[in-house]
Amino acid sequence: MGIFNEKSEEHVRLKRKVSKFAKNLIEARHAAGHSQETAADALTEAGFPTMRTTVWNWEHDKSTSKIPTFVAYCKILNVTPNQLLGFDE
Repeated sequence: MGIFNEKSEEHVRLKRKVSKFAKNLIEARHAAGHSQETAADALTEAGFPTMRTTVWNWEHDKSTSKIPTFVAYCKILNVTPNQLLGFDE
């Protein structure tokens, strides 16, 4: 049965589906060859101080970025805002 009781709150939380936007963020980061840490470092170097935990929060629908940070992140990941937002599908 695994580590978690099938009805435990932790099990439910871990199996929670993330939004399409969050999935797009993760896929784009992987495609760009970045870890959460290197993506955060790249944003910081671009003038948008960011921690790895912040990237994790974006990818798990826990928070969102400000628009200028989002645009900088798109440039770092070499994608358009529309691609991350799912408008190109």
